[in-house]
Amino acid sequence: MPPRVPRMKALSARPNRPFHGATPSAGTPNLPRALRTPILITMLQGADRFETLPEDARASIIDAAADAITRGGRVVFPTDTVYGLAASSASTSAVAALREHSGRPDGALTWHAPSVEAVARAFDLPTPVHRRLISKLLPARTRFLLEQRPETIDAWLRAFGNDADAIRAAVVENNIVSIRVPAHPVTRAILERVSAPVVAIGVGHAAPNEADGFDVIIDDGPSPDRDPSTAVELALNGAFRVRSVGAVSEADVLAALTRTVVFVCTGNTCRSPMAEAIARDLIAKRAEDGLSTRALSAGVSASRGSPASAEAVDAMAALGLDLHNHRSTPLSRELLESADAVFTMTEDHAETARRLDRRSAHKVERLDPDTDIDDPIGGPVELYRDVADRLAALIARRLGELDHDPRNGPYGGAPA
Repeated sequence: MPPRVPRMKALSARPNRPFHGATPSAGTPNLPRALRTPILITMLQGADRFETLPEDARASIIDAAADAITRGGRVVFPTDTVYGLAASSASTSAVAALREHSGRPDGALTWHAPSVEAVARAFDLPTPVHRRLISKLLPARTRFLLEQRPETIDAWLRAFGNDADAIRAAVVENNIVSIRVPAHPVTRAILERVSAPVVAIGVGHAAPNEADGFDVIIDDGPSPDRDPSTAVELALNGAFRVRSVGAVSEADVLAALTRTVVFVCTGNTCRSPMAEAIARDLIAKRAEDGLSTRALSAGVSASRGSPASAEAVDAMAALGLDLHNHRSTPLSRELLESADAVFTMTEDHAETARRLDRRSAHKVERLDPDTDIDDPIGGPVELYRDVADRLAALIARRLGELDHDPRNGPYGGAPA
C-alpha cells in the first residue's frame, strides 16, 4: 500500500496572504499555489515516517518551510521536545515577532543548527569536554550556551555579509551563542535549506491549530517529550554547568563525559583481558582532561565467567598488573551500543562484531590497523609477554587518538 501524502490546506480567512516581507516570485520552482499561502501540513504520526513519504511530498514540505523562513516569515516545526516557532536571524522584523510572541523583548535567541558538523565549522571547541559533550548530547534534547572569543564570532558572522549585524543582534549575547541541533528529520532538512542561521522559540507540545500570523505550520502530532531541552553552559576554559534541567537529566550530562572502550578477542581469556588491564593502567596515568575513560573486554565466542589463562596472568604480573579477578564476558549487542570505540584483535573479530550490531559498526576497528594480533594460546609465557608489549604500544596510540577521533567528536562519524 503506498504511503499517504501529507494533507495540505490553506488556513484562516486570508487565503491569499503572502509570505512576510515579499510576494513569491513567478520563478519559484515546483511549488503549488497552496504552498505560497499560510498552510497547515499534517504529517503522518512519528518523525521516522517522514522518510516513507514520496520524494515530491518531502520536497514540497521542505521547500514551503525553507522558502517562508528565507523570505522573512515564521514557521512552526517539530523538534525532539516542544514545537518551535522559527525565523531567519537575518530578518529583524521576524526576530522581533518571535521576541514579542515569547514575551521576552531582549536577549539572544537559540540558533537551531542543521548538524553537529555545522556547529564545529562555525565555532571553536577547544577542549575535550567541549567536543565530548556536544558530540554525545547533540543532535537532540540539549541546548548549549557556548562561550566564544570575539574574533571567532566575528569570523563566523563575516560569512553572512550584509546580514552580519542582524544575525549578531539575534543570536549573540556577551560572546555567548545558544545552540540546538534538532533530531527531527523534517526540521533538519529545512534548516539545511536556509542559508542564514535559523532561530526558534518553544510554542508548546502540540502544533498550533490556527495561523496566528504564521506562514507554515508542520503538525507531526504531540511532541514525544513533554520537557523542554536541557541547557548546558560551556566556558572557553572547558568548565561547564547545567543551567536548567529538562529532557536530559544532569546525571545523563555527567555520564556523557565517560568514554567506554571495549577490547575484543575470541574467548576473552588471553588477548582482550590483557588489553583491558593495560588500558586501565595507561588511563590511570594520563593527565586529567575533564573526561574519564573506562576499559572493558569481551569475546566473540566467550563463555561467561572463565578466568584469564595462567600465561596471561603471568605476563601481566611482569608488568605489575593483576588479572586474577578477571572473568570472561561474551560480546553482546548491549555492550557494543554502550561503547564509544571497539578494538578487536583480528579482522574476523571485527566482522563478527559488526554483524552483531549493525548500528555500532562504525565504532569497530582492528586494534592494529595493519595486521591481526594472533592468539598466543598454547605458547610459552614469553610469547604472551611479546603480545603484551605489542598491545601496550598499540593501546597507547589508540588512547591518544580518542580526544580527536571523528567518531567521538563533532567532525563526522555515525549518522544520527
